[in-house]
Amino acid sequence: MKNKEQQKKTLLIGPSGFIGPAILEKYNFITCAGRSAPPEYIKNKFIHIKNLRNLKKLDKYDFDYVIFVVGNSNHHDLLNNFWLDDLDKSGLEISLGYNFTPLMHALNYFSTRKIKKFICFSGSLIYDEKNLTLPCKENNKIAPYRNNYLFSKFLGEQLSVFFANKIPIINIRLSNVYGHSLYERPDIVLSIFNRIIENKKVFVWNKKPERDFIHMYDLADAVIKLCRSKFSGTINVGSGKKISIDYLTRTIEKITGHKIFNKNLKVMGPYKYYHNISKLKKIINWKPQIDLEVGLKLTWQRMKYLNSKYYDKN
Repeated sequence: MKNKEQQKKTLLIGPSGFIGPAILEKYNFITCAGRSAPPEYIKNKFIHIKNLRNLKKLDKYDFDYVIFVVGNSNHHDLLNNFWLDDLDKSGLEISLGYNFTPLMHALNYFSTRKIKKFICFSGSLIYDEKNLTLPCKENNKIAPYRNNYLFSKFLGEQLSVFFANKIPIINIRLSNVYGHSLYERPDIVLSIFNRIIENKKVFVWNKKPERDFIHMYDLADAVIKLCRSKFSGTINVGSGKKISIDYLTRTIEKITGHKIFNKNLKVMGPYKYYHNISKLKKIINWKPQIDLEVGLKLTWQRMKYLNSKYYDKN
């Protein structure tokens, strides 16, 4: 963006997770808001919101673009109900509390504001793994009723449809995003690097699956370009390439010198998956710039730096 005033009119809600900091780090002009502050290395302007059910604190600000990344992408924990302070709640109630209710309140609030674009996120797991045509297009059949997590994501997508006549909305179906973070997450790349930093033995569930990996900075670029586009609706964002877990782990071994072992366990989701991103390329004239090996090297360098500066484990 060339216009500095226009740059200041972008708001990201949910700066303390994984995707939020990735976008903020790449674009420091974006204002962020949420219950928790972003990581220490993020220097963007932050607006503290005590309760996401009430966004009236934002009334005095003028925003054109809203990027909403509140939610929980940790489907492993949500499926197994690992949240100790929520054991009295059902798995569905917990999933909706993360992936549906905050989005509902945000869309309800911003539908009364004159914003140019609202962006929210879903994921590739929503596609029907038994009826996949690869690379997977946005019109591929979905299967959202398999578990609480997917159902909550599906209801979030339906909110986008419900509010579409009031506000221009893009629902992004993400592939596997990788990159650095100070937080523990179940993502394969981040999990591997964290265990290497902790000097622990590293395992993966299975090396046979193929997935679509996109670096967090490429995702950030795509999101900003989509904000300024005329498109509304659902769209895939990924690399559009299939990468085997075997190749991924061998590349990490080459970068770090650390051996990665294979448990040969059954994996969640299809054994082969990658996005069709032809629609994305056409709409924003974009393609990923960071190939896997470069992205993994960058992630490893940033992980070592951030852990030594902010979270020394030694």
